[in-house]
Amino acid sequence: MLTIYFDTNLFIYLIENDDRFAPMVKRIMQWHDDEGDDFVSSSFSLGEVLVHPFRIDDLDLERRYHEVFDRIACLPFGNREAIQFARLRAQHASLKPPDAIQLACAATFGVDLFVTNDRRLSNLSVEGIAHIISLMDWTPELFAESDDK
Repeated sequence: MLTIYFDTNLFIYLIENDDRFAPMVKRIMQWHDDEGDDFVSSSFSLGEVLVHPFRIDDLDLERRYHEVFDRIACLPFGNREAIQFARLRAQHASLKPPDAIQLACAATFGVDLFVTNDRRLSNLSVEGIAHIISLMDWTPELFAESDDK
């Protein structure tokens, strides 16, 4: 069984039904759900996705985000994650604070797969995250043999 961390952008594609990326996110979720894998994200992601519905006062969109986040584990950003955040920012000067928060949450929890659509992140190696991949690079074959956790 794998633990898969979704970066914020994947939720936006899924819930707001992005024509290009929503089908890819759905395929990943279906394949890994069929395999019995677990999905996680962070409470920071929940905050990020809710900005738009709050800004435009769209209660239905807000509800749809809550429905998705209620079905996954939301990792906190506490002291341990803050320390990991600082390490990541010190090691990777160009890493933006929101990305460092996401990676810190995933690394502190110890995930098998961090999925993003930011190719800059997929080039990083972060202790505590077995694989970081871009949405565009995902295929089922990549992790079919990896459920040794």
